[in-house]
Amino acid sequence: MDVNATTGQFEITSIGALGVGVSGNLFGWTSGTLVGGMVRIDANGKVVDGLGNLTGTTTPGTTPFKSAFYAGIEGGFNMAGGP
Repeated sequence: MDVNATTGQFEITSIGALGVGVSGNLFGWTSGTLVGGMVRIDANGKVVDGLGNLTGTTTPGTTPFKSAFYAGIEGGFNMAGGP
């Protein structure tokens, strides 16, 4: 997170990834998963880490950086007595 000391506001500058999954017996077997994250990309379209280096190296990426958010959802339901 990047905290702005003059305004007291902060912005999230990097989230690697997150995932949440649930399952249980609700009128049959129900399950679901939510995944998401944010990736930083340099001016050449290469992924950079939180320090601005190309992923897996200590070589700085080319500024300006852009951020892309991604998300996905998956769900399933199996009715009682079904296959």
